[in-house]
Amino acid sequence: MPKLIYIGFAFPHHKNTNAGYHHLVDYLHYDKEIICQREIEESQKSIKSNYKDIFKICFYRFKFNVGITVKCIFYNLLYKDCIFHFIYGENTYKTLKIFLRKTNKVVCTFHQPFSWFENKVWQKRLKQLDGIILMSSDEIIKFQHAAPNAKVIFIPHGVNTDFYYNDNIQSRKKQVIMVGNWLRDFEFANRVFNKLIKIDKSISIVIVTNKSNYSYFTGNLSVKLLSGISDTKLRDLYRESSCLFLPLTVYTANNAILEALAVDCPIIIATNKPSVSYFNKSMVSIIPMNESAAVHNIISVFSKRVYSREFVVNNYSWPIVAQKTEKFLKNI
Repeated sequence: MPKLIYIGFAFPHHKNTNAGYHHLVDYLHYDKEIICQREIEESQKSIKSNYKDIFKICFYRFKFNVGITVKCIFYNLLYKDCIFHFIYGENTYKTLKIFLRKTNKVVCTFHQPFSWFENKVWQKRLKQLDGIILMSSDEIIKFQHAAPNAKVIFIPHGVNTDFYYNDNIQSRKKQVIMVGNWLRDFEFANRVFNKLIKIDKSISIVIVTNKSNYSYFTGNLSVKLLSGISDTKLRDLYRESSCLFLPLTVYTANNAILEALAVDCPIIIATNKPSVSYFNKSMVSIIPMNESAAVHNIISVFSKRVYSREFVVNNYSWPIVAQKTEKFLKNI
């Protein structure tokens, strides 16, 4: 059997939370792990004028970009049947494949849409890969064409369904929540929420996002802005709210969608590039980026209940995702 080698980290905003793809390692047994947590955290810091800071950050950026490859080459010399699994391939994979024995293989899990890889550097790298795991089924054909030597498969992101569960609240508040940072259209959301408040001032709006996004929500809008809250607080918000509203420019994996589905929270996604990899159309309302349509759907969902938890438990709980991933890795 091949040796499975994990290369990964937790994004700083996912560290010590239930969110993030790095939780795969808690459920899938890897033979070796290459953890680059400090490298990612230090390399993402902004360089200041202090020479000590500049040296430190440059060192960790070099270690992040080169050190991972060196560690992989070390295992390549020790073992002849290895599967190197880069769980955030777009962040960590460089040009490892050209240094490996023919019996050792590289698999990347990608979280970004195909448009992210449409450059000469990545078009070359994709051709080196033996396997690609996608967070959406929508773009399999595009990746197959760009990576002719790789097996390409959709295996979804997972969610901790033991933590995110419905406590059988019979009545939800007249409350809308918006969660997340990446690929969100905050300007559109601000316009929708302003219109919503004008129609009904009794509606509560809670936005969970980085503080850097607070500036989008201006005007005479009364919203509650939260950042860095606990998983328990976030779970309570999903449980008590009548709607999770997500205005998405494009999306593949999405922690917020899975977390809300796991607690039976109704979801409205406003997007011009819909994907249904993670749910049945009956579970989630997908609408175009239209302010009036968004307001209408939010108001109409207040009286609705959804029952999506069982579907999530059976398809997206981490043990099931880990089992599918392990099977794919061992059969590359």
